[in-house]
Amino acid sequence: MGTENLTVQDRILAHLAGFSANELDHQVPMEVTQQGIAKAVGIAHRHLVQNIRPMIAEGLVIEHSSYALGGKQHRKVYFLTIKGQTAAKWAYKKSKDPRQRLRSGPSRKEAQKVGPRNI
Repeated sequence: MGTENLTVQDRILAHLAGFSANELDHQVPMEVTQQGIAKAVGIAHRHLVQNIRPMIAEGLVIEHSSYALGGKQHRKVYFLTIKGQTAAKWAYKKSKDPRQRLRSGPSRKEAQKVGPRNI
């Protein structure tokens, strides 16, 4: 296995894997909204759609509208399909490899702001 990092799509799969039980809930966690997913995988909110649309087309992720906990209106929320759950298991195993990392910290831009010069 190579030493490259997990792709954004791998990180999205791994993140959403923990929320399958919430799919049928009337109110779902904020972590399955566009903002929550983007924050969890370390990308800008505006870049999430371009990464998640191909996953929807491949049948890995489904999108629907639901109330997010703490929200006052419906938001687009995302959950894994059965095919997506299988792919997420692969991404999770890949992230367990010590040569791989599952990014859950700040985005590159945020990390640059807090670089050694700014401390």
